[in-house]
Order: sequence, then C-alpha cells, then structure tokens
Amino acid sequence: MKGGQILSIIAAILTLIATYIFYWISYEYIDLYYINGIGFFKNIGDLFTNPNSNAVFYGLPLVFYYVILVLFILMMASPILQLLGYKTRLAPLLGCIMPLLIGIMILLYATFGSFEVFIQYLMMFGDIEPLAEGAFPITIAIEGRNEYYFGTYMLLAAGVFSLIAGLKGPGTF
Repeated sequence: MKGGQILSIIAAILTLIATYIFYWISYEYIDLYYINGIGFFKNIGDLFTNPNSNAVFYGLPLVFYYVILVLFILMMASPILQLLGYKTRLAPLLGCIMPLLIGIMILLYATFGSFEVFIQYLMMFGDIEPLAEGAFPITIAIEGRNEYYFGTYMLLAAGVFSLIAGLKGPGTF
C-alpha cells in the first residue's frame, strides 16, 4: 500500500469524524446555531422544498443558491471521494476542496471577522439543538475562542491529507 493510499484512508476517516461527530463553529443569528454535517442532513428537506424562500433568506439569486447547495452536498460526499483515492488520484483532490475551504473560512472568520457572508451560508449546516444534549455532536471549544471548535482543525487536517494523497496517489487519474 502506497503512502498516498494510506493518507487517503486517513483523510476520509478524519473528514467523517469532523463532519458528523464534531461541531465546526457556533454562529449567532437571532439564535445561537451550532454548525456541522448533521445539521445539514436535518435541514436538507427544507433546503430542497423551499428554495425560493431560502434563497431570499440567504440573499442569493436562485441559481447561486443551487450552486452553493451543490457545493455543500459535495462537502457531505467528500469522505467518499477521499476514500476513492485508494484507487485514483483525482477523487481525493476533489474531496479536499470543500473541507479545506470551509475550514479556512471558519478560521479566517473566527480570527479576523472576515467572510461573514460565507459563514451565514454555513447556516445551511446549522442546528439550534444537538441530537443528544451535551453528548452528541461533540463540542470541544478552543481555549479562549468559544465560537470555533476542534472539528474545524480536523476538517483542515483531513483536507491537507487528502490533497497530499491526491498528489502522491496510486498513479492513475
């Protein structure tokens, strides 16, 4: 087994854990929203059944709303793409885009306050209540910064591992 294949498997596992087990960020918009992949699955029905009102809520033309929705669905599928890196080089390169993008945007927002519009779009992943209060999804806040969590760093690590796996890969596109 080559190094790229091992990194691809590690990236897929990290992305799965970061997306579905840990929170990425908390964002206050009327109420406090906790953002992670489970919130997206909870909201997926509303996102597809009420596209016009959601596009107005996010301040987007309907076409851009669908583009963002497709990108976020790609985020949810990125662990699968990263796992496909066991056989091909292109899949982990595609699978690293959204975890890296979301992780970097969250860190830039939490550190400098920039990209607030992108963070508002992440409310598609938002949820007011956890599945199990205090237990699941896991909230590990970074010391001194309560608005972003350990899941953000896991997303970044998974994206970097996936990028390296795609570059080292098994040799086929």
